Amino acid sequence: LDLMDKMKEMNNEMDINQLLDELNNFEYNLDVFEEELDRFIDMFEQAMAEKKLDEIIQKLEEAINNQIEIMDELNNGENNFKDLSSKQRVVEEDYKNIQNVIKDAERATKTISQSTSDMLNSLKNSELNKQTGKDLSNARKSLQKEKEPQSKKNIESAKNNLSDMLENVKDIQKSFQQETLNDMMNIFFDVVNSVINISKHQDDLIELSSGLRSNSPLLPNIAIKQNRIKLKNEQLMQKILLLSRQTFYITPPIIRSLGKSTLSIDKSIGYLEQKRSSQAFKEQINIIDGFNETGYLL
Repeated sequence: LDLMDKMKEMNNEMDINQLLDELNNFEYNLDVFEEELDRFIDMFEQAMAEKKLDEIIQKLEEAINNQIEIMDELNNGENNFKDLSSKQRVVEEDYKNIQNVIKDAERATKTISQSTSDMLNSLKNSELNKQTGKDLSNARKSLQKEKEPQSKKNIESAKNNLSDMLENVKDIQKSFQQETLNDMMNIFFDVVNSVINISKHQDDLIELSSGLRSNSPLLPNIAIKQNRIKLKNEQLMQKILLLSRQTFYITPPIIRSLGKSTLSIDKSIGYLEQKRSSQAFKEQINIIDGFNETGYLL
């Protein structure tokens, strides 16, 4: 809002150069906002996928505990079959709702981890899942018919299958967490190695540029090398952006230090093309300072 007010004020004063500068800043701020929005959307989607897996586990644990309670009541001679069959129906309905949560988790993980989504799909369509639903239904029916031995058998079978379902989901969750962690760590180490590599090339270029005059025939070659570093830096920024969408570890100070290097790279190339060697050298120092700060922050 302040930026828009400043633009209106300068427009009234007809300061076209300042107006253009503020427009550029406004466009830049919009780009940054869009990047941050994309970042939070990606992290929100991952958090939602984690939440759905947690929800499946929680609901299965509740179902197992309910089966144990019903079995305990039967074993203690509390044979109010009407009450027990009502409780069993609740477990049966809860398990049907779990199917929907599994479907939600399958969709939530599809864009993040295809393997996790596939495992959830396989579990959803598995014989174990189908048999668990049948056992819960059979337990309710046998309780309604007041058949105690059959009820105990069906409840025990349902409890065991629920436990197997729970272990399967825990294994899927563990695999999902390990996969996302491995992906994040691979990108992180790639980022660190890129910073080290670019810093090494920039150090070498500073040594080559030191003391050169504006009429040095080496300036065009140095400009080419600096442009190569620029391309490597652009690749690094893409990796940083990818990593920032997976973790809040990439903080604004890290982005600012890289921005400092990026700006100085562009300035250095511009000065080299104008054969302003001393100004280019100063910017090269700023480049390495930015990368050193980035490495320290990482």
